[in-house]
Amino acid sequence: MVFGGPGGPPGRGQAPPLRLAQPRPLHLRPPAHCLQQSKHHTGGAALRAGGGKPLPYILSTDGDMRIRKRMPDSKRKLRPSPCRGGACPLPSAMLPKRKRIRLDSTRYAESARVFSIIIGTSPRCNIFSDLAFGHECIELLNALSHHKGNPVFAYCLMPDHVHLLIGVSPASPLVSFVAAWKSQCHKAHRRRGTARRFWQRSFYDHALREQEDLIATVHYILNNPVRRKLVADYRQYPLCGSFEYEV
Repeated sequence: MVFGGPGGPPGRGQAPPLRLAQPRPLHLRPPAHCLQQSKHHTGGAALRAGGGKPLPYILSTDGDMRIRKRMPDSKRKLRPSPCRGGACPLPSAMLPKRKRIRLDSTRYAESARVFSIIIGTSPRCNIFSDLAFGHECIELLNALSHHKGNPVFAYCLMPDHVHLLIGVSPASPLVSFVAAWKSQCHKAHRRRGTARRFWQRSFYDHALREQEDLIATVHYILNNPVRRKLVADYRQYPLCGSFEYEV
């Protein structure tokens, strides 16, 4: 097959020259009802021109470039979490496990055993900067100690955590004693007009060994405000003391 030369008319059996069609411009101007809802723009070309709020419409990403109205944020439905209701897709072996910080339950019920414990506030709020509330918690601790029979050798209420040196009573294990005191403090705080919880979920404990000096541990707990440079002497700190010793 022979084609015509450049510039010549096509002869018999010759293909006509190809012509590229001019692309038709897309007019993306939004309809009139969309323009009337916007007070910041008069055209649909700039969605955020001038730093104003976006127009209440968006351009669809499908082939025909339709214009649809934007759904208000108040009517959008959030996708539910797959782990709500106990139906988590991850197997139990892959889920993070909470670190066990408790000893065997029988250890907390052994009579005459002494524990040094630390109870934190959540999220490390300075709840005991309110000295009146701190004194009320100390009175609750003293009353509970006499009622349950757990000796409190030392206590120190720092602004965002508490140090206690407590003995175990045969009728009152350590865990139940601490839980009861935390509950009473929370109720007292709620009576003051604040229902928000301020205790951490659990507490840290250390069982004193036979070779550890009880009096030295008492002085170590009482000197926490001195190490934090809150006072020069622990006797100047109003939220520390002992129900068993003269300090």
